[in-house]
Formats: sequence, structure tokens, C-alpha cells
Amino acid sequence: MRYCVYLTIYFGTLLPKRYIGSSSVKKIRSGYNGSVSSKKWRTIYINEQRNNKQLFKTRILSFHETRNDAIM
Repeated sequence: MRYCVYLTIYFGTLLPKRYIGSSSVKKIRSGYNGSVSSKKWRTIYINEQRNNKQLFKTRILSFHETRNDAIM
């Protein structure tokens, strides 16, 4: 499995505009935009993902052979 570092840009007004994370390439290519563990943003994020998925654009920045390499 290949891993990547990705950038998600949010074009709405309710959440922070940018998020950088790491995941498997397969998840990103299937529409994954990241996840939120912050209590402050979690409910808003879930609602925006459900109702306004088109406001999230995710691009792969770099590819890696292991998850550890992607995190570093």
C-alpha cells in the first residue's frame, strides 16, 4: 500500500480553510478529505461533509512507501 501527504482546502466559511494530513493513497482517491478530532470543529465538519461535500478539495502533495515516511 502507498501513502501520501495531502492538502484539503475548504471553500466554505464555517471551518478553517486548510488542512494537511497523511493517509493511504487509496482513501484519498476514493474521496477522503481528512478527519477532525477537535471537539470545537467536529460537529460542523461532519455536517459540512454530509451536506456540502463539494466545498472540500483534496490534493496529494507527496507519495511515500510507508505511513511513517508520510508522517515525517
